[in-house]
Amino acid sequence: MYRPEPLDVVVVDGHWYNPLHLGIMWRGLDPGCHCLTTKNVDGAVWSPEGKGILNKTLADYSGRTISAHRYRGQLDRDKLWRWGYETQKTCKGYNFKAWAGFATGLKSLANDETRYTCAEWPYWLFHGNGYPLTPNDEAFIYPRFFRFNPLFEEIFRGQI
Repeated sequence: MYRPEPLDVVVVDGHWYNPLHLGIMWRGLDPGCHCLTTKNVDGAVWSPEGKGILNKTLADYSGRTISAHRYRGQLDRDKLWRWGYETQKTCKGYNFKAWAGFATGLKSLANDETRYTCAEWPYWLFHGNGYPLTPNDEAFIYPRFFRFNPLFEEIFRGQI
């Protein structure tokens, strides 16, 4: 059973029959198609979607296969929470241009610091706040990034 801790990154697997999921899974070379970031042990999450960074819970994804990933190092949780809540308030919506960019490979579509894709959001939560996840800033972050990054430990895989 998955016991969330604050700032876990959860990757939700897609459905083969959903064309949007298929595109993400194909480009990402992995069944993961959506990322959530946990806020607390009760399962509240930040979920970047069309209207912005939504407040949801893990229960909203019941019946879906997920993997949960925890940062291996020490974190300044207060700093990351402040960034998360502030960014949620100022986010202008989902970064559909970046989504189109990683669907097509056009990196020129990826730069909008007021909008986030589901995988960009946890990447910048860590990477932009003193916890570098890659040597250079990445243009495209796919959900699979958290499954295969050695800075994160997979602590759960299965259904909620």
